[in-house]
Amino acid sequence: MSTWSLHAFATVALGGGKPCEFEQLLSSISIRALETTSPQFAHMCKLKHFTMRTLRRIAFLSVLFCATCHIALGLSIPDGLLPNGDFEYGPKQSELNGTVVLGRYAVPKWEISGFVEYIKSGQKQGDMLLVVPAGAYAVRLGNEASIKQRIKVIKGILFSSYKKKKKKKKKNHFTTLLGTQNVLAYIILKGTFCYYIGLPGAMFFKSQVCSLIYAGLLPNGDFEYGPKQSELNGTVVLGRYAVPKWEISGFVEYIKSGQKQGDMLLVVPAGAYAVRLGNEASIKQRIKVIKGMYYSLTFSAARTCAQEEKLNVSVAPDSGVLPMQTLYSSNGWDSYAWAFQADYDVADIVIHNPGVEEDPACGPLIDSVAIRALYPPRPTNTNLLKNYGFEEGPYLFPNTSWGVLIPPNIEDDHSPLPGWMVESLKAVKYIDSNHFSVPEGKRAVELVAGKESAIAQIVRTVPGKTYTLTFAVGDASNSCEGSMIVEAFAGRDTVKVPYESKGKGGFKRAVLKFVAVSTRTRIMFLSTFYTMRSDDFSSLCGPVLDDVKLVSVRHPRRMY
Repeated sequence: MSTWSLHAFATVALGGGKPCEFEQLLSSISIRALETTSPQFAHMCKLKHFTMRTLRRIAFLSVLFCATCHIALGLSIPDGLLPNGDFEYGPKQSELNGTVVLGRYAVPKWEISGFVEYIKSGQKQGDMLLVVPAGAYAVRLGNEASIKQRIKVIKGILFSSYKKKKKKKKKNHFTTLLGTQNVLAYIILKGTFCYYIGLPGAMFFKSQVCSLIYAGLLPNGDFEYGPKQSELNGTVVLGRYAVPKWEISGFVEYIKSGQKQGDMLLVVPAGAYAVRLGNEASIKQRIKVIKGMYYSLTFSAARTCAQEEKLNVSVAPDSGVLPMQTLYSSNGWDSYAWAFQADYDVADIVIHNPGVEEDPACGPLIDSVAIRALYPPRPTNTNLLKNYGFEEGPYLFPNTSWGVLIPPNIEDDHSPLPGWMVESLKAVKYIDSNHFSVPEGKRAVELVAGKESAIAQIVRTVPGKTYTLTFAVGDASNSCEGSMIVEAFAGRDTVKVPYESKGKGGFKRAVLKFVAVSTRTRIMFLSTFYTMRSDDFSSLCGPVLDDVKLVSVRHPRRMY
């Protein structure tokens, strides 16, 4: 009998169940839209006051409608392998350490986390021969490892995922998804096929192993669902729970985009509404989290007065004060990131304005509050630096083009950019390849405030041993033009890397070779100059840093 069997899991259905045990080697992951005809599903639907006949009619009309939309709107119903679902397109050699995949996006069409191996059929593991039944390649998931792919689905249609795996006892797992078309599909060791979303209207039935993790906006995180008119006095929110999904305290206003404050026009960049926090005002939301896990909050904020404003962000027992006196973008809005470790199964997220101004309405605007689970990477045999490509970091809003600021003076343990510390007076900017030019992978950092914007990491080294630090320096293709210099520090050694930017993208690589003088070596980068965008003299910008690698040199050449 074959050692492989086919398992299917429904990902859009009603009810609950237990996940199956999961083995490590995965191949041929596909998806297909289904008709909901199982007796178990019929029984659950009757509990919801539906009949099977009614559901079949709805399913038929939905499929008919979607088939029409396929022609008119270019929509499709998934049926077959996911993009690179058979893993035949593998990582580059530079992204492999033996069989271990190094880059978060190294496997085309997939995002990986943790210890993942790229396995070729016929490969040996001790006395065992690893055989891949379809094609020549598969992936193997180590402890706490996962693979992820974002797919487009049709709301309300039942889908099943198929994967080939080592034979185990099969048990179906059903869960519910409502109110979104974007699904993050995961396959997790000791878990099941599941997905994590964080949009309003989403409903989850959590399995025993596959826990809920947010990756996106908090419920009503964009404040588009507002108070009733009876709970407003002009713009002032009257009820403690008037803003859906939020608990407010103090002087809080519900602001519509285009509203005037004296001669100033208040603009909301995403959506139509935001909230403004007056003196000592705060907003709070309680969410479910996984105890011990790291999370990063991302939110957008704008100043509405000339005073130096600050925001206090907290998830007990952690808290941090984020300065807002420096404006990094010309539209008045910046996005900030802050990280915490969950000490409990629930977290109370609080954003508080500690300011005391003469005008109680003079406070910051808050919009688009999101969260993302962080998976702190570890150094490997081929790179002593953690998160060397900055691929692991805070949530980036897909519809904004100004990146996310990593505030200064962040401790390493709770950094929204795992592995790195911002050791400066100003923030560094976290950017993505969807909106900027990035030298390698999907993410990078931009050093936007000269010598006041520095990023560092402390690594273990052996005194007397020689090391090589390589990194990429470029521009973000954001009209940041002129002469730039990135200074790199490794212990007592330093190098200055000049880069002439035309503001249209591009990069160069640099090397710093040094001899370690202690068991801990600080690796740090900063920009020598302040730079402003050529098309917007009120927006700070700077050189891009990416693909930072630190390796030991076994036999360094003698210098004569």
